[in-house]
Amino acid sequence: MKSAITPPLALLSSVLILTLSHGLMVVLLPVHLSVKGVQTDTIGWVLSLYAVGMLLGGLYNNALLKRAGHIRVFACTAALVAVSILACGLSANPILWGLMRLLNGFAISVSLAVIDHWLSESATENTRGQLLAANQMVITGGMFTGQFMFNLAPPESNTMFIVGGMLASLALVPMVLSRRTGPVISEDTVMGVKDVFERSPLGMVGCFFAGLLLWSMLGMLPVYGAAHGISGFELTLLSGAAILGSFLMQFPVGYLSDRYDRRTVTAVLVFISLLASLASPMAQAAHLWLLLLLIAISAGVFGSLYAISISQTFDNLKQSEMGAAMGPLVMVYAMGAIAAPLMSSNLMQLAGPDSLFYLLFALQILLLGYIVYRMRQRDALPVEQQEAYVLQSALGGVGAELDPRTEFNEIEQPLSAGADIAVILALTEPEMAIGLATDLVEANPEELLSLAYAMAQIEGVDSKELMDAMSQVVPERRTEIAETIARAWPEGATDIVTWLLDEGTSDAHEAIAGIAQAVPDRGSEIIEAAIEQFSEVDAEPSVVQDFVESYVETIGDHVDNLRPADREDDNSGEHLAEVYAAVTEAMPEQSVELAQSMTEAVPSAATEVTEALVQAVTGEDDSYDEQASDAISQHISNLADAVPEQIEDIAASIVEAVPEAAEDVDEALREWQESESDDDNNTAPKQD
Repeated sequence: MKSAITPPLALLSSVLILTLSHGLMVVLLPVHLSVKGVQTDTIGWVLSLYAVGMLLGGLYNNALLKRAGHIRVFACTAALVAVSILACGLSANPILWGLMRLLNGFAISVSLAVIDHWLSESATENTRGQLLAANQMVITGGMFTGQFMFNLAPPESNTMFIVGGMLASLALVPMVLSRRTGPVISEDTVMGVKDVFERSPLGMVGCFFAGLLLWSMLGMLPVYGAAHGISGFELTLLSGAAILGSFLMQFPVGYLSDRYDRRTVTAVLVFISLLASLASPMAQAAHLWLLLLLIAISAGVFGSLYAISISQTFDNLKQSEMGAAMGPLVMVYAMGAIAAPLMSSNLMQLAGPDSLFYLLFALQILLLGYIVYRMRQRDALPVEQQEAYVLQSALGGVGAELDPRTEFNEIEQPLSAGADIAVILALTEPEMAIGLATDLVEANPEELLSLAYAMAQIEGVDSKELMDAMSQVVPERRTEIAETIARAWPEGATDIVTWLLDEGTSDAHEAIAGIAQAVPDRGSEIIEAAIEQFSEVDAEPSVVQDFVESYVETIGDHVDNLRPADREDDNSGEHLAEVYAAVTEAMPEQSVELAQSMTEAVPSAATEVTEALVQAVTGEDDSYDEQASDAISQHISNLADAVPEQIEDIAASIVEAVPEAAEDVDEALREWQESESDDDNNTAPKQD
């Protein structure tokens, strides 16, 4: 992980200093108000306004970043955090504190969003998960350590407000002195709350309960401890146990949720946690360390509930929808965090401090009932098809852009100043710009794909010349370059294919397959162009067959790796049928063998490939001769072995298209069934 976090070290330093201040305030604010004689229910609504600010920050951070840029926005919000903390030291007036908590929540939410955007600039597809984990560890570590700074001065004094304000101001220093430039802000697409709920009701409800449960505990634990005479270092241990538990518990929870049914794991965890919540008031009377353990367990489940609910939601979404779903998930989490202090503080005011844990118990009973209900409404997704669990801290910073499960597009990463000059130069001097671009790539290979994509989009730039120039600099990435340029210039994808085959490179077949996948709307055209090129150079039929089979295997691997939710949009069957038609036109004698290899590689395409085969062997006049009869009979026999579960439907579609084939189809099916029966008899155990 060291290599991944070294470049953005200044950013993580700013996060650490800011969250030290934030962690200090989590304990100091409710205790200070309590010491000043403010009633518990009033403390609750003051604390809930922090979550309101956090929600507003999530809604408006992108607009602010586009308006002012990352450095200015972070400087502004860090200053606002400092002001909101220092102002609380002026007076214990609840109205003032409520407004300052609102401002504090907004500023911290935007600050952490700035860091997320900025870290994403440093991330590659392989390192963004490491950066996400590093960021979450820093946030948790800062908040945990900040709790214990509470003991540096009496809670009734204003000293620690000054310290908290100083820390928030110091968070500016590493960021401002960093040499990094802010990343480009892209337009975000956001799903509606209703849409996400319809796709994953349990994921949405789980996020709401995560905010409700965790912030009920974090917000009111200091008040609970003070009411029972717990003070000083022991009081910070209460909140520290909750924060540490919410982080550490995610590791065993992640391990279990990736290996067992996720809903079952969640139900078991909630059951354990509700028992811990129920036992906490009795543990307080017995021994503090037992109470700390139970709090760590409960908070650990609450914190893990946020991450496991996101994973549960992602299980039911297409990959392209994951980033868009994070907005609604964070929103309902924030709504739970808003309601949490209001509910818990009012109940504690009426029924005493122990009612905090009884409320947590009751809420978990409701959640457990809903989990069981959802388990009866929808079958569990096979464990091997579940999305991987990714650590997502519920304490702040959602890390959506760094989540390794969401789509990553390296070509959209921002360009350096030199690369921008090359792109601008390409508008008037394309050849000179290509030379400059290759020099830049040679000096900084990380900009290869971003620069190739930007250059290929400019009219007047010869994309084949661009590909040739960049491939000479980094020949080992020829395939990636070809795919990237084809994505930027889809109209010229077939020209790139021709260039690759003319060059005669060893990885040409792999590159062409990659181009066809990168530009799926022109996939069949690309393969046809390749076959036409083979014909022009009188390539051996075996060369063409090897190329097509290699491509079909690539498609098969692609289909096998599709997520369940993405399969509904997959059109591999139609695409393979088009490729089949193009190949059989050039090589009609390979029609049956090709259909078999396509079906074996992509069983879900069996129907479309069969329809293409029938059309190929019967011709435009739909004639059913002896050659067509032999081809269809052989195809039925092949499919019966490859996809026996689909054979009856496929046979029916053949007969519907070519009624004359009914007798041949019936005979082929009978022969297959007899051979299956013989195989069963031969493998049956002999009786004595």
